Amino acid sequence: MEKASIYSLPVELHTIILKLLYSSRQSIRKPERSRSSLDSYIPIENEAHDPSLFPYNVATAWKVWRNILTGIPECWSRIVFDVARNPELFLEAFAWAKDAIGIQVVVFNSSQIEDMTSAEELRHMWPIFRAVMPHVPRCKSIVYNTLYSSSLPPPTMFLLQEAPHLEELSLECIIDNIDLNKVQPVTRKRLLCASFPKLSTLSLTGFWFFYLIYHAKSGLL
Repeated sequence: MEKASIYSLPVELHTIILKLLYSSRQSIRKPERSRSSLDSYIPIENEAHDPSLFPYNVATAWKVWRNILTGIPECWSRIVFDVARNPELFLEAFAWAKDAIGIQVVVFNSSQIEDMTSAEELRHMWPIFRAVMPHVPRCKSIVYNTLYSSSLPPPTMFLLQEAPHLEELSLECIIDNIDLNKVQPVTRKRLLCASFPKLSTLSLTGFWFFYLIYHAKSGLL
């Protein structure tokens, strides 16, 4: 008789387990700090960058689980790309989310600066950028935290298209190494206020902040 193992369980049972896991995670709520000082010891899913959070911990552990999760759209309301941890696995996550609106996107690099050059980071960032851009109109928040500013997409790429649900846009880095000779000027006019009516949080590097101000004064934004 074959020894029972997790690999011998039917897909239907795996699916039920993963859906229950999703439901249990959704029920977790951060306790109010006024109630008890012990809440700091309670593990709460409040760190968007943590790859150990569901569904990414499960999806990266076993291909079968990842394939099951791709059929559960509600699991992909928060899409996280870690440049240092094979982000290619999740480039199709927007499709897995189906027609969901209000998606939270986090793109970051868990590598140390000494472990990745600016050219390497930029090479890994391009596929992610191409995956994110068509779905900006569906996003509630877009947060980039890179090692190098040269890996950040220009804010105009997001702000010059319709983003009716976007509440937060954050493009930050550790090292400012942007090459001014490679920055593309804005050449078309568009009223930004009509593109992102819900935007309340905007965080940019110093260069991109003044870039937007300059072009706004020039009447190009």
